[in-house]
Order: sequence, then structure tokens, then C-alpha cells
Amino acid sequence: MVTVGICEDESWFADDLKEKTEQYLKERGLAGLVHMFENGEELLRTAGELDIVLMDIRLPGRDGMRIVKSMRDLGSGSQVIFVTSYGEYVFQAFDMDAVHYILKPVDREKLYGALDKALKRVVHEQGRTLLAAKGDVTVRIRLREVVYGEVFGHQVLIHTITDTFSFAGTLDSLEEKADDRFFR
Repeated sequence: MVTVGICEDESWFADDLKEKTEQYLKERGLAGLVHMFENGEELLRTAGELDIVLMDIRLPGRDGMRIVKSMRDLGSGSQVIFVTSYGEYVFQAFDMDAVHYILKPVDREKLYGALDKALKRVVHEQGRTLLAAKGDVTVRIRLREVVYGEVFGHQVLIHTITDTFSFAGTLDSLEEKADDRFFR
């Protein structure tokens, strides 16, 4: 199942993106869910659970660039496609590992191409990620970002270079998900 988040404050445009995204999933024969967010704070509460995010830049509250930075700081591996009217942020977007940067109005073929690219990244990373908790937010951690895991009390903690997350599982289940870079 592919999960896509659309963070867009203009409802008519968000509805258009949702329709095109759902049509994309249908045409590709993919099961998926599309979630809508009017601002970045709503998105941050679930960003770790999303495979792909279509992100506007000018939003109420924090702008899309700051929201994506917060997502990355939380360990989110969501594939981000910026969809905006402003071309001046393109280099900043790619510094945040964005998949694509699309200027409005959105052409169906450009959106489909960006979604194809994002989906390839998702498939490449699938099986190489862990779902873990940081406070009340669930995030997806790439295995390549994990430094080590440990049991503390009755909880498995995953340590990355920048943060520590709670893993909902046992050390045995963590070991099964890890690749040959890890040992117990």
C-alpha cells in the first residue's frame, strides 16, 4: 500500500492534486491512500507514516521548507515532491533530498513522472526501513541511518547519528530486519 500526503492550503488545488494522484495510483494498479493536510503542523503528526509527500512551500504557519526540514530532523524518509508557484526555492529543495520540484499549474505528465521517480525510491527503500516512535509521532527510519539498537528496560531503542527512537518490537525482530552491516 502506497501512502501519499498532500500538504496544500488552497482547497481547489489540493482537490485537483488528490484527483490526479488517485488516478495515477489507479492507472498503475497500486493500492494506496491519499491524505490531505492544510498546513505543515498537521502533516508533521503523520509524516513518518507517509511514503510520498506533495508539499507546497507557502503555507500558513511554517513554510514547506521548514516543515520538510523538521520531517528530516525527525528521521522521516518520506519522498518529497515540492509543488509550488515559486521557482526560487528549487536549490534549497534538492538540498533536502527532494525527488522533484514542480511549478504550478501542475501538468498530469510531470506529476506522473515525479510520482514514478518517488515510487522507485520508496520501493528501493522498502524493507530497509523501520517504523519507530519519537514522542507521539511515528517515523520511518532508514536502516542506513541506524548506528545501533539496544534494549533499555523493556523497550528497544534505535540510535541514529542525530537522535534516538523507540522501536515497537523485540531485539530479535530488529535483528531480522537488519542487513549484514549489523551484528549482535
